[in-house]
Amino acid sequence: MQSFSRSIAGTIVCVLLSGPGWAQSKSEDAKSTDQLSSYLVDVAAGSVSAGSLVGISGSAITNLQNSQDLILAISPSAPNSSKSGYGLAITPARTSILPMSGQTYIGNNLMRVVGAATLSYAENTSTISGSNYRKFAASLDTTYYLDREDDPVLIGYRAFISDKCRNARKEHHELAIAAAVKKDMETFNKEMALETAADKTCVNDTLKSKTKWNASKLSLAYGVGRIRPDSGTGTQLSLGKTLAASGIFGIGGSSAANVTLRRTVSEVDLTTLAGTPTFKDSNLAAIRFTNGSAGDGNLFWLVEVSNAKSSNATLSNDVFKYAVGLDKKVYQGVWLEFRLGRNRTIDGTSNQTTSLLSLNWAPTSSLSGK
Repeated sequence: MQSFSRSIAGTIVCVLLSGPGWAQSKSEDAKSTDQLSSYLVDVAAGSVSAGSLVGISGSAITNLQNSQDLILAISPSAPNSSKSGYGLAITPARTSILPMSGQTYIGNNLMRVVGAATLSYAENTSTISGSNYRKFAASLDTTYYLDREDDPVLIGYRAFISDKCRNARKEHHELAIAAAVKKDMETFNKEMALETAADKTCVNDTLKSKTKWNASKLSLAYGVGRIRPDSGTGTQLSLGKTLAASGIFGIGGSSAANVTLRRTVSEVDLTTLAGTPTFKDSNLAAIRFTNGSAGDGNLFWLVEVSNAKSSNATLSNDVFKYAVGLDKKVYQGVWLEFRLGRNRTIDGTSNQTTSLLSLNWAPTSSLSGK
């Protein structure tokens, strides 16, 4: 698992070093390649599917978003049974690693599925029967908009090639070319930066006005998890292999219903970690109703229920049986997410009230389907 962690970290470093595609200097001809990263900026929430496998969110619902180039989610405040956790996610088609053009993405339905594919990795620490354990998970998921016109990639692409956005960057581009001819690199870099900023602003304004946070779409995710003593010694055991199918369905202009069906196999019974481990298979279903504030969209609230069983002491059942929650935007690109609900105790003998507080660095709430 340590080598796997290093591999994930190495991939993320490559993303950071290469930078998002819209930040690179390019000529007008290069811009015609219209990579997704050229016009999809600051539109997606911080979805980290692997986080649900290690209990970061405490929810049985899988949030559906199109992830950005790089997403970080952490849980700074949680009960003793879930001390700390973090999640990372990248969408390769939106990076310079495996870039995809907008024309390719919107060309057919299969490429819309491939272009939305997101890799995620998460870790979390829990106290089980007085001992600390570290949990690891990795997942691959993708989303598909039921109505093609709701897809922000299509909306962003149309804005990117529109006369409005072309004109917004044309003046700075021409000044940059003139500076290049004069070998005035200081002015060239300045004008290229202004061109990118004008392009970004134009596309984002279109996305903000036309994308629906509760647009109807489907998601499919597959993940695997492991658990070991937090000391670093001891045997790693399987947290199961999980296949989840999810959907978000818009209700009017300000509400949505989320549904998740999850199948997990070969998952260790957490009450047997200190002795002879036993493994179980399980099914989980959950539904959530979400309402978003009108206008600025800076506040969301939710209620959700699941069929999680108190008698089944596996991690996939250590989620809310029912819960309420609130997401509040505290700063540009920073969201505070609070959940309060009932779930089973770690030993599976009873239910308990649990509260979770998470801080997400993302343009929109994880409840938002953008």
